[in-house]
Amino acid sequence: VHRLHQAYFDISIEDQENLGLRIGRQELRYNREILVGANDWDSEGYSFDAVKLYWDGPTWDVDFVYGRQASEFDNVLAGINLEKTSPQKTVQELYAWFTSLPHGQDSLPLTGSPEVDVLTVGARMEGKISAPLFYHGMVNLQTGEMVDHSGGDPKEYDVEAFNLLFNLDYFVNHRIVRNIGFEVSISSGNDGDTDRHETFLPPFASDHNRSGAMDWMSMMNSKIFTLYLFADLHPKVETLVEFHKFYL
Repeated sequence: VHRLHQAYFDISIEDQENLGLRIGRQELRYNREILVGANDWDSEGYSFDAVKLYWDGPTWDVDFVYGRQASEFDNVLAGINLEKTSPQKTVQELYAWFTSLPHGQDSLPLTGSPEVDVLTVGARMEGKISAPLFYHGMVNLQTGEMVDHSGGDPKEYDVEAFNLLFNLDYFVNHRIVRNIGFEVSISSGNDGDTDRHETFLPPFASDHNRSGAMDWMSMMNSKIFTLYLFADLHPKVETLVEFHKFYL
């Protein structure tokens, strides 16, 4: 199997040195790849046939994106992503993503490969609180529609969902223990009989990028509480110990 992964044109805008246009097949990586990613777990990875208008400003970088996941059909990714990085490396992101998946596309592990049209609006921040303390937090709200084909006759549901993610790292000044931390990931899900679909859906997430300690499945219908410790037992031996409480 041969597949073209990336092939695009970068077009500069005359008299606008911070403004550019990228057209063609390309990787898209946003929001720590928790919502839109290139999926580097897989040997091929995701790429998108897309148009991206981007502004690399002195304070905020702004991207407008419209396209579809390559090698799939009739899906849509469209949105705006604003990102600010301070001199202290504090990152702030604001974004709105519209995603549409047709029936029969297997981007989401949901029974019946439903049709999905959702808008995800959110904000993300990461940075230092002090020299040893580092944080990362994210809030996502999602609304839209889903058509379930698993039972024969299609059934339509309104999508109303949310996701919260927070972790805190403490970097220890010790020759063995590097850092310790905790992480909390809470995503809404269907609980009993409901006339809505309440499971949070990340349609183009990188499958095994760290987004919640239990990779991307933590973004769907779960609560996960994690404690972890990184240690250097030897100059050539790095160790990670994790303790999880995982609820569906």
